[in-house]
Amino acid sequence: MRIHTLRLPGFYIISNYVCNYYSNAILQYLADKYGKDDSLYPKDLQTRAVVNHRLCFNLSTYYRNISEHTLAPIFFDYARTPLSLKKVNIALDNFNTYLQRLGKKYAAADNITIADFQLVTATMCLEAINFDFSSYSLVAKWYETYKKEYPELWAIVEGGMKELSEFEKNPPDLSHMDHPIHPIRKH
Repeated sequence: MRIHTLRLPGFYIISNYVCNYYSNAILQYLADKYGKDDSLYPKDLQTRAVVNHRLCFNLSTYYRNISEHTLAPIFFDYARTPLSLKKVNIALDNFNTYLQRLGKKYAAADNITIADFQLVTATMCLEAINFDFSSYSLVAKWYETYKKEYPELWAIVEGGMKELSEFEKNPPDLSHMDHPIHPIRKH
């Protein structure tokens, strides 16, 4: 088995070990170092602060609550509960409010930024389990706009979404695992 690594200054990431907490720092680094311009990660401090806020919101609330409701029950011995659903709705409501207050086309600006990459990835987990978030009209509009205006980027995310949809129907057998944190579903 070949293990892929990504080596950046200060980072040593093994791709088979998903470290979501590195993802923001990696996106920030790559956008600063290799971006053709600063549209993905603006140098303007006020706009950058909004991007950074959305990245922090995604990790602390949005992705966290969505993944606990969508992914944890697929891969581990967790159930979807009224509490996990409530947390997803709170996260969606918060994001909808951020979009409303900012009044921009995307999560942090009128163009996509690295914040949109993270938020789209979290939102697709909801679509993967057929979660109806249409009542959060600005989130739904933002998500559909991203898919329509950036089909090449959406195609990358869509592959993962389709895989999650299949796992939703047929959860993988991980009974051989001895996970240090999450309870393993016994088959």
